[in-house]
Amino acid sequence: MLKAQKEAGGMNKGTAGSGRPSLGNRTVRAPKDNAPTLKELGVTPSMSSRAQAIASVPEDEFEQTIAEHRERLQAEA
Repeated sequence: MLKAQKEAGGMNKGTAGSGRPSLGNRTVRAPKDNAPTLKELGVTPSMSSRAQAIASVPEDEFEQTIAEHRERLQAEA
């Protein structure tokens, strides 16, 4: 969902350049749009990265991996 929302332009780009608070005493600019940020959605940067990596796996490969994992769990039970 994050990947699709990002591609559709529904993700907030946040502050950039001179607006970054870590650049000394410069002021933070408000984001250019009202789209939610990852932080507002409760998504950490690492969660976002992992979700996007998983989303990039072809569906048939993903489904095969899930099926194999399910079979291993059932065999252990």
